[in-house]
Amino acid sequence: MKKIVLIALLLLAASTAAQDAHFLSALPASSAPEEKSGLGFRGYHLGMSPDEVKQHYFERERQRPYSMVSERYWECGEEGARAARCFGLMEPLIACFLDGKLIYAHWEVGSLGYLDARQALKDKFGKPTSEAVHEYQNRMGAKFSGIVSKWETGAMALEIDQYGSSLDKFSVEITEPARYKEYLAVRRRPSDI
Repeated sequence: MKKIVLIALLLLAASTAAQDAHFLSALPASSAPEEKSGLGFRGYHLGMSPDEVKQHYFERERQRPYSMVSERYWECGEEGARAARCFGLMEPLIACFLDGKLIYAHWEVGSLGYLDARQALKDKFGKPTSEAVHEYQNRMGAKFSGIVSKWETGAMALEIDQYGSSLDKFSVEITEPARYKEYLAVRRRPSDI
């Protein structure tokens, strides 16, 4: 029984390390901006169409160790005449589109790669335009401090937060803030149905 538990823990550690290596593999260390629109992340860039995002998502997913590529892990829906939102469930991704163009993307990734990812972003984009320490508290009352770094270039922004939806994940967002506000204004909410 102890051998089985030990093997399971080793497989979990190897899987987590492989996912972090996969995550960091798409962070080029050049200071050149991504090809189409300045700030980008993991090969995604603002302005991509929903089909381009989906295709890139599945290409990345096929390279992941222990990947289970399937259409059931991708969900996309219109939220009005001009707005759409897609979810990738294997490599958690939320992508928002306005007029058929990517204007917001959010990832949550295992926290083991946070320091390396943050350093890779610094190497790629230079010093963040802003950094702040945010205080977090869990349901048990324990408090934690986490760093939020943000890069802004004109109408685009990229943000990395040490703690995403939990202490076990960090999050990264790329967005066009003005267009994202417009998206929020025109999208259909469940209460509108």
